Amino acid sequence: YAANRHDLNMVQGFVVARDRYFFIEMGRRLGLGQVAGIFGDSGLDSDFESRMSGMTHVAEQLFANLTDTQKANFEAYAAGVNHYVKLAKAGKVPMPSEVELAAGLLGFKEKGDMLTEWTAKDVCGFAAVLIYQLGYETGDVGRGKAVLGFDKLFAGKAFEKLRRDGAVSDIWGDIVPPNKTTSANGWGLETKDGPPKPPPPQDGASAGIPAGQMGAMPTSLPLPPALLERLTSRFKRLQDRLGRHHPSGFGSNAWAVAGDKTKDGFALMAADGHLSLTIPSYFYQAGLNTSVLGGGDVTQLGLLLPGLPLVVVGTNGHVAWNQTQLFGDITDWYREEVQLDDKGAPKTTKFKGEWKAVSKKTEKFTSLKIKSALFPSKGGEQSWDRFTTFDGRWIADIEGKKVKDSYKPAAGETVINFGGNFIVPSDTDKDGVITAVSFDYTGLDNGNLLLGVDAFGSAKNVEEFRQATRHLVAYSQNLVAADGDGDILYTGYQAVPCRGYLDRNKDGSWKPGADPSQLLDGTKYGGFTVVVGKDGKVDESAGKDDPYKCVVPFDKYPQSISPKRGYVVTANNDIGGATLDNSLSNDPWYVGGPWLSGFRAGRIADELIRMGKGKEADVAAMSKLQADKRSPLGAQYTAFLRKAIADGKKLSDKLKVDKGTMAPWEVRAAGLYNSLTQTVVNSVDARLGEWEQADFQALSGVETFYHTPTGTEGKTAVAAMVFNAWLGRFQNLVFNDEPMPGIWRFSGSTSRARTLKRFVLGIGVDNPEKLVSFNKQTGESVFFDILSTKEVERSTEIALKALQQTLQFLAGPPGKEPGTGGFGTEDTSKWLWGLRHQVKFESTIADFFGTDDSFNFITDQFAITTKKLPLAEKMDAKDPRKNLKWFPRGGDAFVVDAAGGTRTDRWHYGSGPVFRMVIGLKKGEVKGVNILPGGQSDIKESAHFSDQAESWLANKTIPLRFSVSDVVAGASGREVFNPAN
Repeated sequence: YAANRHDLNMVQGFVVARDRYFFIEMGRRLGLGQVAGIFGDSGLDSDFESRMSGMTHVAEQLFANLTDTQKANFEAYAAGVNHYVKLAKAGKVPMPSEVELAAGLLGFKEKGDMLTEWTAKDVCGFAAVLIYQLGYETGDVGRGKAVLGFDKLFAGKAFEKLRRDGAVSDIWGDIVPPNKTTSANGWGLETKDGPPKPPPPQDGASAGIPAGQMGAMPTSLPLPPALLERLTSRFKRLQDRLGRHHPSGFGSNAWAVAGDKTKDGFALMAADGHLSLTIPSYFYQAGLNTSVLGGGDVTQLGLLLPGLPLVVVGTNGHVAWNQTQLFGDITDWYREEVQLDDKGAPKTTKFKGEWKAVSKKTEKFTSLKIKSALFPSKGGEQSWDRFTTFDGRWIADIEGKKVKDSYKPAAGETVINFGGNFIVPSDTDKDGVITAVSFDYTGLDNGNLLLGVDAFGSAKNVEEFRQATRHLVAYSQNLVAADGDGDILYTGYQAVPCRGYLDRNKDGSWKPGADPSQLLDGTKYGGFTVVVGKDGKVDESAGKDDPYKCVVPFDKYPQSISPKRGYVVTANNDIGGATLDNSLSNDPWYVGGPWLSGFRAGRIADELIRMGKGKEADVAAMSKLQADKRSPLGAQYTAFLRKAIADGKKLSDKLKVDKGTMAPWEVRAAGLYNSLTQTVVNSVDARLGEWEQADFQALSGVETFYHTPTGTEGKTAVAAMVFNAWLGRFQNLVFNDEPMPGIWRFSGSTSRARTLKRFVLGIGVDNPEKLVSFNKQTGESVFFDILSTKEVERSTEIALKALQQTLQFLAGPPGKEPGTGGFGTEDTSKWLWGLRHQVKFESTIADFFGTDDSFNFITDQFAITTKKLPLAEKMDAKDPRKNLKWFPRGGDAFVVDAAGGTRTDRWHYGSGPVFRMVIGLKKGEVKGVNILPGGQSDIKESAHFSDQAESWLANKTIPLRFSVSDVVAGASGREVFNPAN
């Protein structure tokens, strides 16, 4: 509570810094390209990438575009951070735990020397990281690289053409999600009156390639292999730095239920964001209020991103809102042709037959000198040039030889630093052309999306909230909201280029070099521009006369306000039906995609429909749905596995009496079944049947301080264990024997789930799924055949072979690391899912050390492990829980309560719900709950370091206290600050 916004932001900065200084400091250094200023030479690669990818430019541009009010608020926030720095250096408040440890390791004489003061620009640096996390995508280059190899797939192998055409059509070309739930119904604004009238598609737009047909082989623009390899390797490192290294958990759930469809008339908003489950959490809980003490207009409760003085998820009493990742395509990548100057540096790029001059800017880097055996650093300053095309596309890499940074260039040579790769430009493939790769990103344009985020907090209803999204440039988020009038909203609006200047074939498909999901031809197509008006909102009128300034119209974007169904949902699924016809080129505009599987969205929608029939929806019911662990893959494939077991038994019986009439594959399948221990396979089959009766709830089965198994959970936990161990092996046997680099077009886990579903459903003599890979001789996809064997295997064999491997693994010896490997027994009752499926709460500093386990003695101090929270009070030496480092957990791939992906071993997962929030609103009344995976504070000695972990593990929550009386009633203490001093 504060008298005005200035005081509020100042105290907010102090309190957040006191709990999360190291987290926010590393965030702003990443955004400004200053990591080497604290970690020395080992941080230079990160700084190179931040500068050369444009992240630091975005931070500087954001700072330059701040309104006077924004700048004052950010300066106040920075002043609060600086007061913490002052007190910490004076020893009056605790130092950050990481600084206590790292100062000595990094050679700092005084711990306080690691702490730096902030300005408003540092707040913008933190914001730039968020902007790049949300919208900067690098997949175009990798997809182009994959397409270049398609015509060589399976050369000289059995069923060569069938496999190649099948891979391109059934895998790469199939973008229909396994579950077809969409967030909105079409293009435009959906309301209670129904879906909008669809706008016409772009001229000549494709009708798509139906299932069972093979279109033209995809094409891509060629680049020198070394250039492609450098870029794809570099992009992986960047995505890791941006926190996208857990793809199975990178996503989120959000939904809302209209007030007239709930139990008590409260409109409901439910939210659980899926990111890395790091300690500290990505989010910080806070209430912000200027109305009580100063009569101001700030009354907000929810979650901040530490480093930003804005509530990004929560409520202002009128509206409650949340966000999920949209997976929009707002970054275009280009193949360029370059001329060099007499010093060997880029001089011009070719565009529409003319050579256009490039621009150059020098970036300066400072590295800290460190006298440390663990992190030695020479330190010093260095400068490197970066280049942009005439229309603002950033050159990301260039054809040439890779050298060390110490290389001394010869006459006519220049060394250029591309994100840590040092290149001397030259025509390495001797084709007479020097090629380069550039990119354009909406974030590079002159936007100020923080105005929109701030406006969310003052919206009075969902329509005002929707209008605030007109500020969003480079946001790439789905948004869900509910208001006190009972209305609800879904929108994914952001500024997306129309791309009408990209050429199409007669059938509407993209011409070579014009597909925005791959490399564009930079000699034909230029960079786009998002024009922002004086009010900070996207200016749609700017594109009337210039196609490169055209953006997808606000009112034509897939959106929904209080639809007739009474709910909206988004879980990284298809936003409006764009992929349901298996085409991304026949919609009014191309905005991105394909999206994730739709399993989470489908399950949520099914449950909301069920609840709606009896008006069961309330805050408690929404929290229960967030904890849902029904396995969608278990529901999809268990019957197939059990049928394979039953068929194996029938074939085994037949083998004993009538081998002469059996086909070779039947004999092999019978042999596989006979290799299984009958008591074990019978037990497994029975457990799978009980799992089906329990509606495929993938539960842990392990008793802990936060979970007590009940009913038949012990048996169904065995089924969950066997099924998940089998599914990973089954997928690998189907797909991993065929070399298909880059064939998984978007999100390997989603693509594999989509393809495997069609392959299993496509078994039958009449090719029920119309598979291009359908082998008439076997009556199923050719991919069930193992490429490396002479035999032509069938799906039943593959299912039984995967089961054989699974049972051998589970009965085999445990791994060296507790909680891995087998169980050392054929007693299936010991095979509990939670003993192998565990959630990890690792420290954010673990990312700095990568996968080097020798630094666990450091990183474990900042993690939450079972040493800090023992699983039980008493465990004898033989207790399988005794040496587990992490926490037994239910769930599996694609469950609502996100819990990792499909694996064959080490099911430990580190991504999932980084909060679980539910808010109810009705005419000024507010109620709700929330929980974080660890705690508020990053000070490991704090009582609030891990105090929420137990509740999070149990899917329990704590109240959100909105009114003054609720705050006072729930208070555990009180602090008074005087910002004037």
